[in-house]
Amino acid sequence: MSNWTTREDLIHQVVTLHGQGRSRRAIARKLAVGRNTVRGILAAHAKGREVPHTVLPAKPERAPRATKLDVHKTRIDKLLAEYPEITAQRVFEELKG
Repeated sequence: MSNWTTREDLIHQVVTLHGQGRSRRAIARKLAVGRNTVRGILAAHAKGREVPHTVLPAKPERAPRATKLDVHKTRIDKLLAEYPEITAQRVFEELKG
C-alpha cells in the first residue's frame, strides 16, 4: 500500500527505506512502484550527492607566501643538481655550516 502523494514524498521514502537497508524490490513493493523507478530514483540521488553544493561560496585562492627556504633556494637547487641522491639532512647541514 502506497503512502506517498507527491514525487518528492516518493523520493524521500525511497531514499529513507534504502538507507534502512531495504532491497530495491522490497521498496518497490512497499511503495507500489516499479523496481526500475526505485533504481532510477536511487541512481539520481547518488549522482546528486556527488555534485558539490552550489549554495556555498568557493574558498578563495590564497596568495603564495614567502617561506624560510626562499633565501636559500639557489643554494638548494645547486646542491640538488650537483648531488641528485642528497638527503634533506645533508642539505640542512650544508646550509647550516
